[in-house]
Amino acid sequence: MAKGEYLIRVLVNGSLIPYYQYVSVNIAKISVGNSNTPQIKSIWPTSGLPGTFVTINGDFKVDFVYILYI
Repeated sequence: MAKGEYLIRVLVNGSLIPYYQYVSVNIAKISVGNSNTPQIKSIWPTSGLPGTFVTINGDFKVDFVYILYI
């Protein structure tokens, strides 16, 4: 992934959730650089009903973590 700042997008049943439905678009950002590129190893569950919590395991080199509620 190229260095930069990216917005996280959520896909439900093949459709992107619009940004206006996010609690805050500002907490749906990830910054990628040479020293902090995340590497996702697993996501569980891979699908679920709205409101389902998702566990993401991997190597995340960040100063802080936000939980995004949609």
